Amino acid sequence: MKWLDVDTLYILNDEPNYPNSNRSIELEVGKEIYHENGLACISLLMKDEYETCYQN
Repeated sequence: MKWLDVDTLYILNDEPNYPNSNRSIELEVGKEIYHENGLACISLLMKDEYETCYQN
């Protein structure tokens, strides 16, 4: 993970041996959220906190 600017976080999530499996993402902190299997996207506590929820 690395910060691109004060509001954007970049998450590197790839496997060099499988180039089609790159799941890297840029997130605008406070507006977007990512959860691998989508549980955060359906969580009653979190679903209304973010404008966009990404899942794989």
